[in-house]
Amino acid sequence: MRNLLKLSLLLGILFMFNSCEEDPLNETTGDVRDRFIGDWVVVETENDLDRTYNITIEKSSSNNSRVNIFNFYNLGESDSATASVSSVAVRSLTVINQTLVNHAIQDGGGIYNDNNTITMSYKIDDGNSEREVNAILSR
Repeated sequence: MRNLLKLSLLLGILFMFNSCEEDPLNETTGDVRDRFIGDWVVVETENDLDRTYNITIEKSSSNNSRVNIFNFYNLGESDSATASVSSVAVRSLTVINQTLVNHAIQDGGGIYNDNNTITMSYKIDDGNSEREVNAILSR
């Protein structure tokens, strides 16, 4: 009976150590922007319109919690949208309200998913109408 009790205690301790493993996607050491950096293929849905294009996300050189998204909303490589990456919710990306190539970008955000994709939503106003956009970014 004592051996069974010792075995149960040992298995319980081993289970506790195993269950304390960190989710690597929630890692807060290093630069939390790293998971977002690189080239992405965007599949964007806006009303009944689906379109696919490429973007590049780079670290901001002037702010260590921000990234620059080139070709955001397929508006061209010459300007970039700015987004913040949270150091607390490290999978979270917030697109800052801004105007890019005469398009107001508002209420934008995204989540980095376990399958190496980013799910985003944002509003775009081109001066004629405001549209809600959903996008999935993949590598």
